[in-house]
Amino acid sequence: MKRFMPPILARTVIRVKFDRPRHRPLACLVLLLISSVLPADSWYDWFVTSDLTAWSNALATPLPADPTPRQLADRLSAEFGGAGLAIEQGNTSLAQHILDTAHTHLGQLAALTPDSAELLALSAALGGLQIRLTPWIAPFAGKKVWDDAHLAVQRDPGLVLAWTDAGDIDYYTPALFGGSAQQALFCWKQALSLAQSPNSVQPSWLPLYVRTSIIQAEQKQGQTARAQEDWERLVAAEPRMEIQKSRFFGAGN
Repeated sequence: MKRFMPPILARTVIRVKFDRPRHRPLACLVLLLISSVLPADSWYDWFVTSDLTAWSNALATPLPADPTPRQLADRLSAEFGGAGLAIEQGNTSLAQHILDTAHTHLGQLAALTPDSAELLALSAALGGLQIRLTPWIAPFAGKKVWDDAHLAVQRDPGLVLAWTDAGDIDYYTPALFGGSAQQALFCWKQALSLAQSPNSVQPSWLPLYVRTSIIQAEQKQGQTARAQEDWERLVAAEPRMEIQKSRFFGAGN
């Protein structure tokens, strides 16, 4: 698409001041144009509310006939988020549809920027989701996904998505094949630290995704108290996440 990203509550605030009544129609037009080219808050809100319908509808909007590398990368990041949300909600057919479309966009981006770290990170992100969706391909596709994720970090250590992917791959890869929840935590914390930099650019929802991933890994590691502390900080920053508490701590907690 991220952040798969500024601090968790960062928002782009644009104020347009028109002092005279005759300027009001122009003000409305400007605000409409702004809302059409700055969709970051929408993706963020849909992630918080797990609104798969809105997310998938937005992904159905066609790209320009000749998309730029930035347009392709932003769409691929959104497809990564949408496919992951679909998998989480058990909608495997939609997840596969999104991944199939993303594969086409990934090929277009590879033709334009074949050596970019962002291309590697997006390839790893989408490949990792494909393995989660169809685990039987892991022996064939797993090594490329692993290599892409870690090579992206080497090529651009400041890329938030690269560290996010490396954490995802480390977390979901069985220990027998080199996976490690502890290493995943390290990568995700690196991603979160980078995401909080004023100069960081990534999908608006990605830091929130990283925070929830950290909590999930801490739970898996038996670090329940730390997971609870991180959860309380997350909810203090984004109260709407409270409705998802049972996802991490079980029903009744």
